[in-house]
Amino acid sequence: MQTRLECASYSPATGFLLRKDRRPEPSEDEVLVRVDATTISTRDCFEKRRRDNTLELIEELWVPGHEIVGHVVRTGTGAD
Repeated sequence: MQTRLECASYSPATGFLLRKDRRPEPSEDEVLVRVDATTISTRDCFEKRRRDNTLELIEELWVPGHEIVGHVVRTGTGAD
């Protein structure tokens, strides 16, 4: 199984980025989901505007999209 993944994030300082990162290992009660698709909703658009206009959030990364379609690729030992 691959040990790297691609993840997208946004910050006003860098814009949208696609980067490769180490795949996390789920804790005992967690699952790891490979996201195949996500939405960008009105709420995400408002959040982007808020981040673009809030100095304290300029450098902070944020992952838009909260409605996902994906597959469970790994489970922790106690995950149901």
